[in-house]
Amino acid sequence: PSDRRVLPSRHSPASSMGEGGAVGKGKEDDLDNAYELLELEDDAGEKEIKTAYRKISLKCHPDRNPDDEEAAEKFDRLTRAKDLLLDPIRRSELDRKRKAAKDLEERHAQEDAKRRKLREDLEGRESMANARSQAYRRAQEDAEARKKYLQQDMAQRIKAKEEELARKQQE
Repeated sequence: PSDRRVLPSRHSPASSMGEGGAVGKGKEDDLDNAYELLELEDDAGEKEIKTAYRKISLKCHPDRNPDDEEAAEKFDRLTRAKDLLLDPIRRSELDRKRKAAKDLEERHAQEDAKRRKLREDLEGRESMANARSQAYRRAQEDAEARKKYLQQDMAQRIKAKEEELARKQQE
């Protein structure tokens, strides 16, 4: 089931762009809210998923909404959400991610003010250190680019001087 290929429908963005048939991993990144897209509870069964999909897909189907430029994209996301929830392996992975995010949110909500301040301070320092390291890296790249430019400029000047000296010797 994990190596299933999804062929593009005539309404999917992949078919209009001429891309391959498989849904890429990057496309699934926007399906963290698959339950919300289909307006379902976490414990919804297969029948409920299919029913919700049919109900919502009728509203956003590209053939029913020719004026809506985003209808094909909405319909594609809806179809991918349904496929994700009907695949037990992918659904369990999504549920695991959602549970981890919910647990983290609950843990942060239960923190007392002192711990929250310490965590926020640490996160702030980490982001500043990240920004400094990126700035340092950019400065090194800029210095390297300047050095390379100066070397090329010096080589051009030397070549011009040599050509001038060669011309003077010929005269």
